[in-house]
Amino acid sequence: MSRIRLFGLIVGLAACMPAPACECAFGPLSQDTVEHAEQVFVFQLVAAEHIDSGERSPGEVAATIRVMDVLLGAKPPTRMRYSTFWCCGSSLHLGHYYAAILPSAGIDDFFGTAGNLLPLGEFFEPQKIERLRRVIDGHATLEACFGEWPSARIDIIPPPPPPPTSGDAGTLPVPAELDAC
Repeated sequence: MSRIRLFGLIVGLAACMPAPACECAFGPLSQDTVEHAEQVFVFQLVAAEHIDSGERSPGEVAATIRVMDVLLGAKPPTRMRYSTFWCCGSSLHLGHYYAAILPSAGIDDFFGTAGNLLPLGEFFEPQKIERLRRVIDGHATLEACFGEWPSARIDIIPPPPPPPTSGDAGTLPVPAELDAC
């Protein structure tokens, strides 16, 4: 068999192999999510523990939250679950503040995702709460107050491919704003 045919066979087989994909059951946090929410509250993540059982998905975490402010709805939950799995998981930090934007009220616990959590940072900042209140009241948009992808900081995406191993890969240019460092 010639080298060209062998190469063609290898490329053809590689194209037929399924590629690992990551599709989430939820979309990103959006204005529509806020407009249809029945429960919105600000909380601090105070404790988190990986759930180690065969019944749960890998990387599932049980968390305790401290509710700081209720912006919409009734008594909020004090427990949350979330995933740290590389596909559709959430990168949440103990001590940081988040807003939960949920489609129903009166639940005991909820599953936090990039589709229903808004990261507010490591400090409780009343001006961020007021901006969120303006969004809930319809006086401003989520994008205008928190940027185009407000929950992107907590979304875990698939890891990038490994760097090239050949010596001719070169080096990445240093961005101009970091060149002075």
